[in-house]
Order: sequence, then structure tokens, then C-alpha cells
Amino acid sequence: MRTFDRVVTCRHSLRGYGAGLGRSAALAVAVIGAVIASSASPVAAAAGPPNPRVPTTSVTTTSLPATSAPTTKARPSPKASASTPAPSVFPPPIVAPPGAALLLTNLEDEKGQLLSVAAYEEARSYLSRANVGEEAADRLVSETLAVWTWAKADERQAVAARVAAQLVVDAYKEALTQLAMAEYTGQAMVSKSNIVSLELQVYKGELAVFAATETTAELLRAEAYLAACKRQVIAARALVAMDWGLVQQANGVWEAAVIQVSASTNALSIARRWVLQAGAAPARPAVALMAFEGQWAPPHKAQPRQAPSVAPTTTLPLPTTTLPVPTTTAPAGAVALPAGPDWATMGPQIFGSSLLSVPQIAAWYASTGAVPHTTIPLAKVIKDYMKAGRVTGVRPDIAFAQSMDETAYLSFPAYGQDPPGYNNFAGIGACNKCKHGWSFPNAMAGALAQDTLLESYATPSQLSSADEGETQSPGVAGCCSTWVSISGIWSTNASYGFEILGIYNEMLAWVLSNELQQLHLVPPAKPEAAGASVLPASQPEKSGQAPSHSPPT
Repeated sequence: MRTFDRVVTCRHSLRGYGAGLGRSAALAVAVIGAVIASSASPVAAAAGPPNPRVPTTSVTTTSLPATSAPTTKARPSPKASASTPAPSVFPPPIVAPPGAALLLTNLEDEKGQLLSVAAYEEARSYLSRANVGEEAADRLVSETLAVWTWAKADERQAVAARVAAQLVVDAYKEALTQLAMAEYTGQAMVSKSNIVSLELQVYKGELAVFAATETTAELLRAEAYLAACKRQVIAARALVAMDWGLVQQANGVWEAAVIQVSASTNALSIARRWVLQAGAAPARPAVALMAFEGQWAPPHKAQPRQAPSVAPTTTLPLPTTTLPVPTTTAPAGAVALPAGPDWATMGPQIFGSSLLSVPQIAAWYASTGAVPHTTIPLAKVIKDYMKAGRVTGVRPDIAFAQSMDETAYLSFPAYGQDPPGYNNFAGIGACNKCKHGWSFPNAMAGALAQDTLLESYATPSQLSSADEGETQSPGVAGCCSTWVSISGIWSTNASYGFEILGIYNEMLAWVLSNELQQLHLVPPAKPEAAGASVLPASQPEKSGQAPSHSPPT
């Protein structure tokens, strides 16, 4: 399949991909299909590697801060790709500003800390449940001890009744002996010294008047009562033993609850360190937390296991000059590039789930003091980005950060080519020689168009080796898997990806600080001074003044 046929197929598949998404979404997908088609037309293929973002200005090495000013940058028009000379190197060189490695490391650390916030809240719930369990176990011990105490009292009463019954039986037996002796000798052999107690003396005085037969009947009844008392003592002792077993079980439950409280306290301490200490969080804090929840060691015997640290994204020295990425898709005669850090493979991927929620993004935007000039409320715009991310797989939070860079925080300044009514959040179709960029019917279509184009950049080409041999380059499809790698391709700015990540770093830092304040892990932020600007340092004041690198008028 040749280049032109392949692009037509791609455009048709995009149209089919947009079917069922609604008229606005289908229109957005069709527009992106036109962008891709125009980028790889036969004319463009003959001129060099197809690229819908051909630079119309020279790329210069600039030193940008980690969080650069949001601007609307010059965009080459897809319609002009066929007549504009293609660059000799594709992908173009990436210029990493000072502090680029630190920026990527901060993004990774803040990601770990934000993920650890959920683990910390889960650890707090574990500890709360463990404390409730300990209190319940303590009450169970108290209740079983009370039952055992009552059983012991019953046992003592049964033993006393048995002793009394035994005394009665002994008294009747002695009375029978005395009656038999009196009958034989004519006198009773009763001695006061043989009477153990006053009770026996009374019994013997009463028994003396009874006949031997009546005394024998009473003895039998006394022995029956004694036997019943003995059985009651045996039952009482069995009940005491059973209740004592329940007490032991309750003690075991209480000891396990105390151990669980210690384990949960230890896990909470570790999760707290993950949240507060940059680089301390593991890759999956919630999963790692369960390992600490199940382990316990007394503080005086062993220290809790240390959490694994997240390795820095890169330890390479910061480059001060342009360090391009070697490529295997460069056309014949391309200039050989020096080896250097492979920035295109570093940093967050274009595909992925959002780390931030809609309320968090909206709260961050409100903290900047910017005023959105959008056709719908800001919360709805953010929700549209989330929907577009679910359709395409592109990360919604970083795509929103890209729109901040492209639209000057949704202010759509006058020096830009796209007014707010265009719903163009990514400068699609804008260029130095163009009057304006693409226009979309609504915000959802604009967000979906942005994500669809990003999806085409990040999706690897499905061409076979035979197909690839028929053309000079597969084009921009699959050229960029990370946000850093779209530098010089989406925009002529060779540090474009770092600008986006700089804004995203501001978002993560603010959300993380806000989360820590809500968890009372850090003191609340001091209120802004009266009259002070709450705009981020990278955002220009809304005075109508364009940034220094704005498009020429």
C-alpha cells in the first residue's frame, strides 16, 4: 500500500471511529483525518517525510524555565505542507531547557505523592477500623470476665450447698449409730466433745426423738440431696471452665486487635512519609500499603521495613545545547546527529489515565486568577476533556495543560489566531502564514480533535515491512509516545513538550499542596497579600501585552 492509499485508509478509519460519537465528535474526527491526509499527500511524500507541523520559522536554542509562559504559538497549516520544504531531520531536535531533568523528576515524585494521598487516607481508615476492633475486643474481654465471675460465684454457692448437705448426711448417720447403741446398751453414747458444731448438736437433739426407721428415711433423702449438690458443683465448675475459655479467646482477640492497631499505625506512618517525602513513594502505593498492613513488629524489637524509593527519571547532566534524538526514519542524505540524552523517551506518556479529577483541575484553575473565555462553563470543558480521554486514551489532565499553553490559560488573547468561538484549544491549523486555525462547532469537538490528533501521533504505525519499504518515511503517525517528543512536531518550538509539562507540574504541585492541607499534614497556606496577583509566574497579566515570542502581527 502506497503512502497516498494508506492515508486515505487512515482517514476512512478515523471517520468510522467517529461514528456513534455524535455529530460534533464525528466532525472533529473527520477534521483530523483531513489533517493527516494533507500531511502525507503524494506531493508531500515526494518532498520528504510527511509532517503536518512543518516549521515555517527557524528553530533556535532557547533557555526556558521549567514552567514557561502560556502563549498561542505559530502553527503551520496542513494545507501548506505540500509546498513548504520539509526539514532534513525527522523527528526534529529537542531542546531541553535548564532544569529539564529536575522537572521530569519532580513530575514523577509528585505523581507518587498524589497516589500516596489515597493510600494515606486508606491507612487512616484501616487504623480507625483497628481501633474500633480493639475497643470491641476490650468490651468482649470485660463481658466474658463478668460472666466468668458470675459462674465462679455460682460454683462457690454449689460447693457450700454440697458441704451443708454432707453435714446433714453425716448427722443422720451419727444419729442412727447413737440410736443403735442406745437400743443395745439402754443409753445413748453422746458426748459433747464428739459434737463438732452447734448445728450437729441441734440435729442430734432432734434425731433422738425419731425412731430408727424414720431416721433412715431422712438419711436417704439427705443423701439424695447431697448427690444433687455434687452434680450442681460439677456443672458449676464446667461452666466456670467454659467461661474461662471464652475469656482466653477474648484475650486472644484483644491481643490480635492490639497487634493490628500497631501494624496500622506503622502503615499510616509509612504512608505519611510517602506523601510528605518526595521520591519515597513506591510505584503502586495502595498495593504496597497492604504489605505493611499485614506485617507487624514491636517497636523495641525491629524497625518497620523501609518503603522502596522511586528512582529519578534521569541522572544525566543537564544539556546546555541542542541534543537531538537519533532517528531511523530520516530520509536519505540526512545529517548525522550527535548522541545525547534521549529526551523523546522521557517523561509522561501521551496515553494514560488522568491523575487529577475534574474538581481538582477546576480548583487549580481558579487559584490562578485567570478568567476562561470559553463558550461553555469551565467545569464542562474539563469534563469534555475527560470524555475525550476515555474515547482516545489520551491523558486528559496533561491535554488540558496543553490547552493552557496554547490559549494563554483559556484567555484566547487578541494576538492569537483563534478566537474563543472557534473552540480550538490546541492551535490546530494555525501557522505564521495563516489567517486563523480550525474552527469546531463546540467545546467537545475541539477537545476530541486535539486528543484524536495526539492519538494519531502516539499510535505506532501498523505498516508491514514491505509497505514501509515503498516509501521514505511512515510520517508523523506513531512518531511521539511522550509529551516531550511532540516538541518541534506539534509546534515549531523545540522545547514545546517541556512547556506543557511545566504547566502540568504547576497543577500537580498546587493540588498536592491543597491535599496535604486538607489532611492537616502541612500548615494552611498564608492568605495572599491585599492587592497581590494570584496569577502564576508563568502567566502574563491580562493587560493585552503579548509575550516576547508571540506571532508577529
